[in-house]
Formats: sequence, C-alpha cells, structure tokens
Amino acid sequence: MGRLNLCLPFAGIAFLGVSTVFAAPTFKSCEIDGQGSEIMCCDLNGNGLDDLVLLDGTDLSIYFQDSTQGFERKPQQQFRLDGRPSLVWPARMGKKAESLLMMTSDGVTEFDFTNETSPPARQEIIRQKTIIPEAMDETNAMYFPLSAKTGGDWPLLLAPVADGGLQVWQHQDTWRLAQFITNAMNAIVAPFIQNPGYSEWFTLSLSIGDVNHDGRDDLMVDVDNGDGTETYRLYLQNTNGLFNLEPALVYTNKDNNWRTTIAWTDIQGNGRLDLIKSTVSDEQSFVPGLPSGKVMVAVYMANQDGRIPDAPTQVFRKSDWSGYVPVVDVDGDGFMDLVLGDIPIDSREGFRKMITEKKFNLSLRLHFFRPGAGFSNDTDYERTAPVYYGSDLGWSPGDRLYFDKLLSLNGDFNGDGKKDLLVRDDKDNISVYFLNSRESGFSTRPDLEFPCPEQMDWWQIKDLNGDGISDLIVKLRDQDLFRIFISQGK
Repeated sequence: MGRLNLCLPFAGIAFLGVSTVFAAPTFKSCEIDGQGSEIMCCDLNGNGLDDLVLLDGTDLSIYFQDSTQGFERKPQQQFRLDGRPSLVWPARMGKKAESLLMMTSDGVTEFDFTNETSPPARQEIIRQKTIIPEAMDETNAMYFPLSAKTGGDWPLLLAPVADGGLQVWQHQDTWRLAQFITNAMNAIVAPFIQNPGYSEWFTLSLSIGDVNHDGRDDLMVDVDNGDGTETYRLYLQNTNGLFNLEPALVYTNKDNNWRTTIAWTDIQGNGRLDLIKSTVSDEQSFVPGLPSGKVMVAVYMANQDGRIPDAPTQVFRKSDWSGYVPVVDVDGDGFMDLVLGDIPIDSREGFRKMITEKKFNLSLRLHFFRPGAGFSNDTDYERTAPVYYGSDLGWSPGDRLYFDKLLSLNGDFNGDGKKDLLVRDDKDNISVYFLNSRESGFSTRPDLEFPCPEQMDWWQIKDLNGDGISDLIVKLRDQDLFRIFISQGK
C-alpha cells in the first residue's frame, strides 16, 4: 500500500502600497455550517467573488457568495469525490470561472460548476499513473495545488510519478505531456508496521509562485538527500509557458534538522530568491525540559547571479520559541520587512502567570528593508502586543506557535496597501490595529474588533469580494461552524 507525504513551504508575496489615509471600513458577518478541516477560496461561477469549498474527508460542500448577503448558512451544493485518496485544488481552466481539479492514482479530473444548482460537470483530462495511493487505511482528500499560472488562459499541471519525477502537462487544444523534471521528490521503500512486508513511500515538497515578477508561476522543489542535507532547485517559467529545465538556483542546506527552519522569498524585489534560515537553540531554560526559546535568524541575500552566499549577510536574534519568521512588506514600499518576536518570560513566576492567565505579552520588533543597505540592524519599531491563547499553545519543533494562528501581519484591513496587526488579544475579540507609518507604527487602540467569544481553531485571511480589503474566516473550536467577516468597501 502506498504512502504519500506532502508539504508546501511558506512563501511571501510583496504588494506595492500607497500613502493615502483610509478610514476603517465596515464589516458584515455571516456564519456557515459544515464539517471540515480545510476551506478553499475560489470563484467557481465567474462572478468575481470568491466562493467557499469546505473539504471533509472526500465530501465537498460548496457555498456560493452573494454580493449583498455574503454566504448562506447551508451549502448550495454537496457532493462526494471518488472513495479513494486524492488531492484537490482550484484552477482557472481557459475561462473566467475556476474549476476544481482532483488528482488520484489514475490521473486528473476536472469539475466544472456550470451553474449554482446543478451538480458539476465531470471530465477526466489526464490519464496517468501518479504517486497518489490507490487506497489507504483512512481514505480522504487534501488540498494541495499542483498547477502553475502561465499568464494565459490555461495553467500548467504537475503530475508526480513513481520514478521520482514531475510530469508537466500543457494545454494546446488538448492536454499533452510537455516536460519531465527529474529528481523532484523522494521515493523510498520501508517496512510497513501494520502489515508484514514493505511499502513504497513518497515525499513531495514543492512551492509554486511568481519569483521574478513576470506574471508566470515558477517552481521550487526540495529533495532530502538522506545524509542530513536537502537540495532546493528553482525552475523559472519561460515565455513559451514551459519551465526552463536548467535550474536558476541550486542550494544544498546542510542544516536539515528539526531545529532549523528554511524560508525563501524575494526580499530585495529584484526577482531573485533570498534565504532566511532560523535555528532554535537547544539551550535549556529555567524550567527543566523547556527550551530557552532563543532563536538565531540568519539572512542570506542572493548575489547578482542569484547564488546564495556561504556566510549570512545579516544575523538577528529573537526569543519566542518559534523557528517561523514572518517576512512581509509591512509598510507597502515594495520591499520585504523582517518581523522578530520576543516573549519576555524569564522566571518561574512569569511562566506561572502566563499559564494561569492564558495570555502572554509579545514584543514585536520590526526591521524595515532599505535598498542597498538591507534590513536595519537596529529595531525600527517595537510594539508589545498581548496575545490571548486560551488552550491553544502546544509547542512542537518547527511550529509557528502564534504567528498566523493568534497573530498575523498578512492582512490589509483598510485597503491602504500596508499590512495591519491582527491579534487575538482578549477572550472575546480579535482586534485589528492599522499601520499608520514606519515611525508611529500601529494604532494604540483597536481600529476594528471582530467579536469571537468562542475558542477558535484557526483563521484565514483573504480578500473574498475583490474590494482590496482583507476579509477574515474563523473556524470555531468544537463546532461545525465558521464565522466570516466581509468588508463593505472603502
């Protein structure tokens, strides 16, 4: 029986901002019922509004967005995928509306939602054996995008196959196999514990995004070399809609261990990937068995040839127990900025207080990027933010701990092109603090408050109605319920 392990590394995207001052918009809230652990946001009917697809095992629930009412509580459509393991993702397939694509062991099938009331039209578009198992002990579907935008009407489709490579399929009147990328994933044979014998395991780690800002998605793959190292390869997409099979970047990470986290993003805005490597210290804290929380953050700026230097360009330190480091264009100037965090717990009493109150104070340190000089060595702006975690602060190696779970800088909630501070700062609300400027930083009082007295599992930030303002989806804990806050425009 085959096994499949997939992961998708974090990638940052920069947006150019404007300097106009914007007032706080109003938001309407709605709730949808449904079981599921993942929500996909996509425009299935082509009306310019994102619809929601709730994935629960192999069951899909579809919620179409109305321009005035938002989302109805119950799904307009529900259907079940084939009763076998599959990957599901949305893609625009030659038309304005998006389709849902399903990859199984036999190939790729397209689901086209021609209208909101009828079941989707189903069409097999690629017949090809893939690494997706034919069966598993627990059959389910998971979201994992395997398509790359080309700047045209049709994407490229990626099919991982059993010899460790990626097939690249291109649409020209019909789908055809156009390329093959070798050594794109790990394939090993290992003992299978539950039943006697051996099983073939596959590990596919890749990221898809527009690296060089030409409107076409590029591809990075990560392969474990089995000797404590891993190799990253970046394939840029050409103007003909295919990948250049000569990698633009090859990098071997010699620190492939649980304490080290790798992040790739274009910090300098020059179309070349830079590297951030954060390493959690194994030094122990004042609490026996608890790590000290110290993290070293090393920044490697690519040179003119796109190569990563052996020595870091800059080194920073933080103390928040998390290897995850947000790199995001906070001030909207087109360049990525560095966000570091410190949780000032240095005594048993401080630790006891944090556990008792279910809250900790996070010191955020922002280092803005300056062209030609890199990140500022000294902190440009510092802000202490209370973070209410309730019962959601389990620590594990490589965990994000609080970023994008209890605090985020990935949303623009007033449409001014700058990133705002979204934080769960008390037990009843999720608050938004607008970024005013580099010098003055975030507002001292909440500009927006989203009511949420319930415990939550996670949130998702997305502009659902295309008005340039971020919206918020919150999954409530122990409930088959999602609360959605949608902006009403600037």
